[in-house]
Amino acid sequence: MEEPWLAGVSAAERPAEERERIAARLRVGSGSGHLLLRTCHRVEAYGFGEPPREVGDLPLRRGEGAVLHLLRVAAGPGVTVVEGRCPVRR
Repeated sequence: MEEPWLAGVSAAERPAEERERIAARLRVGSGSGHLLLRTCHRVEAYGFGEPPREVGDLPLRRGEGAVLHLLRVAAGPGVTVVEGRCPVRR
């Protein structure tokens, strides 16, 4: 089985304008079989095997680290929740 990977950044690491450019770059490569997760707080691409070249210099996690991060995002701890128009960290 191919190893899972995650490449992405959050608001703590890059400003909104840069995250938008990263999301656009990753959308272009979405035909390569990865999933793009984009919120107001993070941009992440998930996949298996070799990451596409569009990932570029983004921080990369592989294997268990990628899976654990995805589970944390899905479960909600530390995720930004939008109430009205203001993001709230929980």
